[in-house]
Amino acid sequence: MNRKVLIISRGFRAGDAITTLNLFAKWPKDSLFCASMLGTEFASEFSAFYLLGNDEIKFSFPFSFLTHIDESVIVKGGHNATIDNAKRKSLKRSIYENMLLPVLQRLDLYETRYKMRLSDKLAAWINEISPDIIYTSVGDIPMANFILEVHRRFPEIKIAVHCFDDWLSPTYKIINESKHNNKAEILLNEILSIAAYRFTSSDKMASEYKERYGYTFRCFPNPVRLSANDNAVFKSPVPNVVFAGKIGWHNNLAIKDMISCIENLKNQGSDVRFDIYSDCTVEQIEYFLGEVPMSTVFHKPVPNKQILNILNAAHALFLPISITEHAEKFTRYSMSTKMGEYLSTGVPTIYCGPSTIAMTEFIKSRKCAIAVENPGPQYLESALRTVIENNSEITAMCSRGIELARSYFNMEIVSQDFANELNKEL
Repeated sequence: MNRKVLIISRGFRAGDAITTLNLFAKWPKDSLFCASMLGTEFASEFSAFYLLGNDEIKFSFPFSFLTHIDESVIVKGGHNATIDNAKRKSLKRSIYENMLLPVLQRLDLYETRYKMRLSDKLAAWINEISPDIIYTSVGDIPMANFILEVHRRFPEIKIAVHCFDDWLSPTYKIINESKHNNKAEILLNEILSIAAYRFTSSDKMASEYKERYGYTFRCFPNPVRLSANDNAVFKSPVPNVVFAGKIGWHNNLAIKDMISCIENLKNQGSDVRFDIYSDCTVEQIEYFLGEVPMSTVFHKPVPNKQILNILNAAHALFLPISITEHAEKFTRYSMSTKMGEYLSTGVPTIYCGPSTIAMTEFIKSRKCAIAVENPGPQYLESALRTVIENNSEITAMCSRGIELARSYFNMEIVSQDFANELNKEL
């Protein structure tokens, strides 16, 4: 019998949501619940979904003026909760993202601008659903404090912590970075001490976190749902590179390098295009990437069931991590949610990232993508020319990627293993 699981997530949407739902693919819907700060198209995937709102989230002044928080809502299975405050476009939102946000991050006020609390309404709902396990990736200081408060109120519920990245070291620069890191590490250590299950998404993280914190971690790679669609794929007559995912401090410089690479090739007479599928707002795109030439085309995010068709139709896929010290700290142990999905298509993947992180080591050891370890558009241009040539080495590389997707990242295998782990007696 499957145990009841309550997923507590900072923002259950996009790739993060898909990865988690793929992990829980073998879990019956009536035993799966979620509580998240942001509404999501995936709310109907749960028996019930609690939208954390103004009962649990309190912004301090003046951030309360800049941010609208909706009421806390319980959404029953079969319905969606698509409220997303981050998408409200306004002048004050634009000012916040372009002027105030960098200052907050620099002064280490970004993760202290709001607090989370366990409301009576949420506590009553947790009592009602009576979960056996609370599953969380934590993600930041307010969520860490929130998880600890929930545990103090419900000590009988087992905690499962899944570490997807080293969120203790944000990618943005902080004046007193060591103070922030120490505070976050104390909180994570406290959560790990009460956890019944400790997971990671890479073997590198499992090994180094054991040395850092003294606990054994089980690695579960981000699973991918393999496509059963055998329809013919029609490639664009214009060679194109596709990136699908978030744009942020962890990858914006690498994306800017690809934008420059594509524009350089256009100026040299090559007809090539860069297609980006992202849920970023116009303000966020301008903030992270600046002015973008017409050779780069932005598309609205598409439903997950359609994304594989878009990836399959591409001439090359791009998996970017900025090659900077701060991005290296944040992504050192991470595995991209897109890794298995990209490899499953058999389309050549160009990966960009620091040489010391888990993704780079994985790709180089498995020889499943072209790895670029130096910043600058010229290195991506060389990689892209190699892909376009499509020689036997590229063909073999793509074949290795498909095999990895079918074995290491296969949702059917990973989710069953994950279900067995959460259901076994401790």
